[in-house]
Amino acid sequence: MKYLFRFILPQASEIDWAEEELRQIPGASYKEVDGREYPYGEVAAHLTGYLRDITAEKLEEYKDKGYGPNDKLGQTGLERAYEDRLRGESGGTLYTKNADDEIEETILETEPEDGEDITLTINMDLQQEIFDEIGDDAGTATAIHPTNGQVLALVSQPSYDPNLAAVGFTSRQREDMETEDNPLLNRFVQTYSPGSTFKLLTAAIGLEAGTLDPSETLDVQGKSWQPEGSDWGGYEVTRVHDYEEPVDLRKALVYSDNIYFAEQALNLGEDAFSSGAEDFGFGEELPLPAIFHTSSLTGDEGMRNDIQLADSGYGQGEILMNPLHLGLAYTTIVNQGNMIQPVLELDGESGIWKEAVMSQEHADLLQARFS
Repeated sequence: MKYLFRFILPQASEIDWAEEELRQIPGASYKEVDGREYPYGEVAAHLTGYLRDITAEKLEEYKDKGYGPNDKLGQTGLERAYEDRLRGESGGTLYTKNADDEIEETILETEPEDGEDITLTINMDLQQEIFDEIGDDAGTATAIHPTNGQVLALVSQPSYDPNLAAVGFTSRQREDMETEDNPLLNRFVQTYSPGSTFKLLTAAIGLEAGTLDPSETLDVQGKSWQPEGSDWGGYEVTRVHDYEEPVDLRKALVYSDNIYFAEQALNLGEDAFSSGAEDFGFGEELPLPAIFHTSSLTGDEGMRNDIQLADSGYGQGEILMNPLHLGLAYTTIVNQGNMIQPVLELDGESGIWKEAVMSQEHADLLQARFS
């Protein structure tokens, strides 16, 4: 099931029923308005976003684009990102009337134009399944087809009802959402520390640079380590278990060995490590509507010392990565070393975003190490 942006208009019978019901309530009234309905509600709220009446502040900003005080404007998500395509154009007629209030002459007439229908690659069955799986926890998940790049799910929990947001939350509803988990926060556009999921990237960068020999072993006793002769003071890289055996690349991936990948980052050095990360798209916007935060390898101060470099080798340090970008990075091992182009619209073309991030030989080697 794919998601389609569209206007939903009630049937005449539904309007008649609502009018009849409201007439039974003293003091109640209603009026018909056109608007967007979000049939998947909170399951896709952060993805779709919502429309709201344009504010005076935004009207000043958008008046040169033909917006008027009665128009609506995309506030968040794809409603905002695709505003120009979804909006359409208003129509109107300029005419004169005679003394009998009859139209005498049409001077100018402009036909209204509908906005686009945009069909996404999102699989709503999968979106719903992931949403339910996260449940009451705060979290996010993305899913992407590894060979054609179609984005299949973008989920953020907790969520909210965009249909309520479109008409405006009541003070009670807004108060209920002012929690530590913040339902209005779109988590799948944010960046996070990738942790151990980054180790595959460190391996790929080391293989490409020639500093990592997959058969060479590292023999460390105990759960903590620092390079011999280092000036790290009391700081040490730690791992969960002492495996009591030498560790090569395959075992390091299986054991998720922090020490192994810390040493590989140090073997690479700052320049080669940073250059390899750039090959994976760090520092670049994802080639999608501009709602995703950009992954970064370091903070504003750059790589400050060898401790940060070592920690970065196993996905800590100051590395921040968007979850969709992380999924894209893993497509390299099933696409001959190329990173797939993400596709969000059903009629979008599949392709390569980053070519030859690693050789096919190294992609095959990493895939084999995981199997």
